[in-house]
Amino acid sequence: MEETSTINYLLYNKYDCSFVDDKIMFWINLFCYSKIFELLDTVFIVLRSKKLLLLQYYHHLLTLMLCFFGMKLMPKQILVASDMNFKIHFWMYGYLFLDSLGLHQIRKYDIYITFLQTLQMFVGLYIYFTQVMKPCLIDDTISENFLLNFGFFTYLSYAILFTMLLIEKRIR
Repeated sequence: MEETSTINYLLYNKYDCSFVDDKIMFWINLFCYSKIFELLDTVFIVLRSKKLLLLQYYHHLLTLMLCFFGMKLMPKQILVASDMNFKIHFWMYGYLFLDSLGLHQIRKYDIYITFLQTLQMFVGLYIYFTQVMKPCLIDDTISENFLLNFGFFTYLSYAILFTMLLIEKRIR
């Protein structure tokens, strides 16, 4: 059966770390390396003299760290995160593209993008909170507990910061 999405792939394949083949690792690596380019987003914000939110640089830096720490140890968690992230970034960058074309009436929908981002953080938090996905290997330099705690607290802080941003946008 050819699965059409990451979620289907994960639902229909037994998770014993054997699911991590070259095709899956390609997407995990692509996701992790894309986080480096997302740091450029922060640079562009600064260069354009726009207001830089703590959430922007904090989120970009910690996601990059979590990704590279976790891609070998916890590929299923990274795969789930990347699947959600790719889909939400599709909508977010589509929104930003349309706004940059001068279609400013689209700005009334930015709260929905923020809602999806916030939801993504709560799903990530659930993944780390439940720890239903066990690590694939233990690296001598990074312990399983450290990575699980780092992932959990990273997503907890994201959930708090995105919720605060959502509330702020709702009040405006």
